[in-house]
Amino acid sequence: MEGNINMKGSSTKARDEKSKAPVNDEGGRNYYPEFLKKATHPGVCLWHMLFKAGALVSYFLLNLFIDNYVMTFISVILLSAFDFWVVKNITGRILVGLRWWSQVKEDGTEEWYFESLEEKKNAGIDSFIFWAILYITPLIWAILAVASVLSFAIYNVTLCLSAFALSGTNLYGYIKCERDHKGKIKGFLVDQAVKRVDQKDIINAAGYAANVGSR
Repeated sequence: MEGNINMKGSSTKARDEKSKAPVNDEGGRNYYPEFLKKATHPGVCLWHMLFKAGALVSYFLLNLFIDNYVMTFISVILLSAFDFWVVKNITGRILVGLRWWSQVKEDGTEEWYFESLEEKKNAGIDSFIFWAILYITPLIWAILAVASVLSFAIYNVTLCLSAFALSGTNLYGYIKCERDHKGKIKGFLVDQAVKRVDQKDIINAAGYAANVGSR
């Protein structure tokens, strides 16, 4: 009887310890904003937005509180350059399975290269965040450049156009990469359809020949 009491006490203690154990938050997803919790790679989505947001915040706050154009220019360009590299080499490959790069040949012409994964099993929110932010960022810098022209802030025009060039180049590269990827998929589907039609024709022809021969 005493042994039964000890066993019951042990099981009760185990249940108490289990109830006190921290609840699994699915890899820390509870710490992310609500719209990122359904993403396959919420951390990568944040990195995709981080440097863009940092460049814009630096542009507004440094212009507002610090009258130092050189510091503002360096901060915005560095953050935009970091963002260019991260998006081009990391977030694009993880979120949408795409990557692009270009090389200048000896004759001075530029050649583009595209890399795409055959199948990328990510949640739709990953792709949406990638493309939405990629389109919105150069648009914001273009609007800020126009506003700077209208307010005769020549230095800010140069800064906004530089940031626009970096974000716009990434957008242009990924648009070309996406089109190349879709073209490959379309070509593959066409080839498969042609092969199936050819196989069907061969089978039909063989069946017809067999019927004729049996008569």
